[in-house]
Amino acid sequence: PRQRTFVVDVLDEDDPGAAIAGIVQFVLVSETEAWGQGIRVNPNYRGRGLSTAMTHAGFDWAHERGATVARNPVFSWNVASLGLSRGAGFQPATEFRYVHPAPDPDGLSTREGATEELQVTDDPDVAWSFWVGSDAYDALSGLSLTTERSWALSRLTRAAFGRIADEQRVVAVESDRG
Repeated sequence: PRQRTFVVDVLDEDDPGAAIAGIVQFVLVSETEAWGQGIRVNPNYRGRGLSTAMTHAGFDWAHERGATVARNPVFSWNVASLGLSRGAGFQPATEFRYVHPAPDPDGLSTREGATEELQVTDDPDVAWSFWVGSDAYDALSGLSLTTERSWALSRLTRAAFGRIADEQRVVAVESDRG
């Protein structure tokens, strides 16, 4: 009920194994957001408007389920998919890079010359205030990885901070600087 795959099948009575002309999947990632992904058009059927038709079918499906926003992931090096996405109505909003930093467990408490006092809190309201006031919030247009699907982005809301704090843990680090 929260995802739909659209397939354009080539009907050829003389060839029952005819090719798939195109495919795209839409997933609801929140109450108001959908994620379009994996759009592909068979090279033999490009230039016929299939990507736009499939994407608009996904928009309609998502809208009928309450979504008011649709997003799709495209690697910045994938020029063909960027063009396809723009042609279907998507506009670039932000860019993500995945990293796997190795945290320094002594980093906060043993910094050379540190003079400020740091406090750790699990108050989701403090975390929310930090998030909406951060440069990251502006650069990412308020988007973050979703908690349900690590590969999708959605708007990180104040309610989500509270839900995550109830289900897992939210941590914010405060300093004397405010």
